[in-house]
Amino acid sequence: MPEYKDCYEDLGEYWRDNGPTEIEQTSLTLLDDVALLPAALHKLRAKHGWDAKAERYAIQIGQSAGYVGVLPPQSSRSELVYSPLYWDENADSFQKAMDNLEDPRTRQLLDRVRQYQGLPIAHAKGLVKSSAVISGLLPTPSITSAGGRQEFLFTPVAGVIGLDKQVLDNARAILACVRYGEHFAGKTKIFSPEMILEKLVDRHRGYRIGSHSEIADQYSILVLRGLGTIELDTARPGRYYFHLIPTLENIEAVRLAIDLLRAGEALSDTRIDEDSRGLLFQAGRYEAPLNTIVRYKRQPELGQQIQREITQDINDLLQGAIIP
Repeated sequence: MPEYKDCYEDLGEYWRDNGPTEIEQTSLTLLDDVALLPAALHKLRAKHGWDAKAERYAIQIGQSAGYVGVLPPQSSRSELVYSPLYWDENADSFQKAMDNLEDPRTRQLLDRVRQYQGLPIAHAKGLVKSSAVISGLLPTPSITSAGGRQEFLFTPVAGVIGLDKQVLDNARAILACVRYGEHFAGKTKIFSPEMILEKLVDRHRGYRIGSHSEIADQYSILVLRGLGTIELDTARPGRYYFHLIPTLENIEAVRLAIDLLRAGEALSDTRIDEDSRGLLFQAGRYEAPLNTIVRYKRQPELGQQIQREITQDINDLLQGAIIP
């Protein structure tokens, strides 16, 4: 984050001035190399020319501390080094997707998504292959609404081991909805995504956004997640509000979505893990990352009318729960 740049530079200078040992230097270089993307161990050795003892100690220390992981070699490939801080739940996919990992476009894509969480795949042509999504390396929520079906890329989040998966999944769903309105709205597009998200957690505004004609489709994906309700604007027919149900978990999910929007992966005090659930929705629907992977293998989908009925039933239940 920009405000921390000087602080990080000062810390780096202090660390160098204090004469770090070869093991300490190797440990830092190792983590820096695999934080963004897993790497083959033999390539890291060739790149840095590490001392064998320093390398062995750096890996052992990293594994003990939980910030470095090593996958055993498969066939002719060497060990694969990764950081569980970022990639814990997708570790088994690395070896299968090694060709993608070694493609320089993969690193370009990750750099771009890290700076712009919720990047539409449609805007990343030439940097992404469907096989990368199938491999499950990147969380890739999908939304279907007025502008057709669109997929949004997210990088894994640092420091997420063993924590709340659902909050992160909800945050990505929320941000994907806003990104959809920003890039693919049929009428007026969202000019300030951050302003929209800030309104959702503003109690003085009633935790709601709108009204707008596309909200009924675009945000209905959040109804089935228990995040909020769609409300008709009685003063302007054909327009709707989205109202966030202001539970602590829902507010936390919106604030996390704001963090993702503002600073890519540089989150505030979050307690998040990788996502793994998916639901089908009405005319606008959300597919969580694992469902996107499965979709490439083809699966049956609910009819649009059934999806509308399910969404309406849940919307009515949620409104009954929050309105006396």
